[in-house]
Amino acid sequence: MKRILSVFILILMLTALVSCGKETGAPEGMKLLCSRDTYIVYVPERWAVDDSSLAYAHSTDYRLNDKKAFYASVQILEHTLGEKSMDDFVSDYVANLKAEFKTKFNSDAPIGYEKGNIKGKVITYSIEKADGKELYKSTLIEDDGMVIELRYIAMNIDGLYEKNINDYNMIVENIYLK
Repeated sequence: MKRILSVFILILMLTALVSCGKETGAPEGMKLLCSRDTYIVYVPERWAVDDSSLAYAHSTDYRLNDKKAFYASVQILEHTLGEKSMDDFVSDYVANLKAEFKTKFNSDAPIGYEKGNIKGKVITYSIEKADGKELYKSTLIEDDGMVIELRYIAMNIDGLYEKNINDYNMIVENIYLK
């Protein structure tokens, strides 16, 4: 009996560990990236999901030296809002990026985002790195004391940012709060 119970508990734990990338019911042309207790995120079917991190998707349409190059990606990050307002959180977020990257950081002013019951802020920014400029767009969504960040990153090579920005916008439009 203990052995059966142990196997049952092991199966439950493995099911919980693989919750990202295994749910059905995705919108047409999309597949599951991640399903957490409070939200679900989908990505376009042509994107590859990095199961090792459970929170990354990479565009597969760019090749460098005849090899797949993953220069466009979406990452999901979770932040605790704590006692801060969303506006204060966003101000601190931008200030921290400016402090870390100093003159290599450039951003537009945050703009509001709203879709049904989902509210947040969108920040577009760039960071100069040794191997070129990385372009970012982060959508920060407030959800019950936390902030869900959908961060889009693309190298400033061959218009990769522009080539994949519509996919990012589709990913943002297909986040669902539970």
